[in-house]
Amino acid sequence: MQDHPMVVYLRLLTQVSSWYPISAFVASLGISGIAINYNNPDIIYILTGDGDESSNGAIVDTFGYRSACNGVYKTVNGGANWSKLPDFPGVSPSTMYRGRNLIIHPTDPTILFAATSIGLYKTINSGVSWAIVTGNENIWDVKFKPASPRKCIMQGNNNIKRSTDEVIILVHCLLPVFNNANRISIAVTLANPNKIALLAGRSDIQNSLQGVFISNQSGDNF
Repeated sequence: MQDHPMVVYLRLLTQVSSWYPISAFVASLGISGIAINYNNPDIIYILTGDGDESSNGAIVDTFGYRSACNGVYKTVNGGANWSKLPDFPGVSPSTMYRGRNLIIHPTDPTILFAATSIGLYKTINSGVSWAIVTGNENIWDVKFKPASPRKCIMQGNNNIKRSTDEVIILVHCLLPVFNNANRISIAVTLANPNKIALLAGRSDIQNSLQGVFISNQSGDNF
């Protein structure tokens, strides 16, 4: 973490091997996203649930384990205490869904985006309330465009989408092999804000790689 390299989800006491948990009593075994307020590093948000788990798999089939999302938790004292933020719109105690990623706005720490298996959500008041950006979509990843934080790119329902002034529009990809891609992870870089890298799995062959795709035109083509 910038300016505080020894503070992470598990707080490091030394540079060698001393760690201790700061979220032992959060009501979810999985953590799929961490966002830290860069103006006050004692303010930390976590998106709960196992975001890398598919609908079924070895852990689910063998042990019946499924770490569902229980929303976003927040601490204002470096993890000594946590509070659960309000649920996303449309979510009830019986809603089964997964958290995927949580990002914080690079210039306004009151704005966060949460990617989940049921949609993309946004808060503009540090989690006091959430609004739906796009619903009924399995959102695996979302990233802000470097140097242009009003724009972002996301992957939902195996499509790549980007925003213009925070309005989500579909990017028309020129690669036909995208039809078999899923679980796409996104990487961006401040060194070249128009460059986007995608790491994609395959939907037709289990545990297989579809490929790595690069765009140098902000997603116009890959």
